[in-house]
Amino acid sequence: MIAIDFDEAIDRFDGDADIYHELLAAFLESGDTDVLAFEEAAITQEREKALYHIHKLKGAALTLGANALAAQAETGERILRSGTMDGLDVLTPLIRELYNQTLAEVPAIMAFLEKQIES
Repeated sequence: MIAIDFDEAIDRFDGDADIYHELLAAFLESGDTDVLAFEEAAITQEREKALYHIHKLKGAALTLGANALAAQAETGERILRSGTMDGLDVLTPLIRELYNQTLAEVPAIMAFLEKQIES
């Protein structure tokens, strides 16, 4: 499974490799923080904190073209906005798995973009 739809994402930025590269770098820096904070908040039943971090993760995933991750984050956001945390015990590991798949693809995409930027 491909975690990042590169073509969709780069089209979103009108082919601007610099901008997309910067956003991928930002994702590498902050994505783990949001996933970890979401996981911890889900365990400790801190609904508002979980909502904050899953919303940030959803936005980043949408921007990068990580559509499966964004869809599951949106599901988590809907659950949390409904005032409950029911189902997060199943959803949280799936979000982690999709995040890890996304993260694994980022270095190769960044390397490809760097070659485009240099030329």
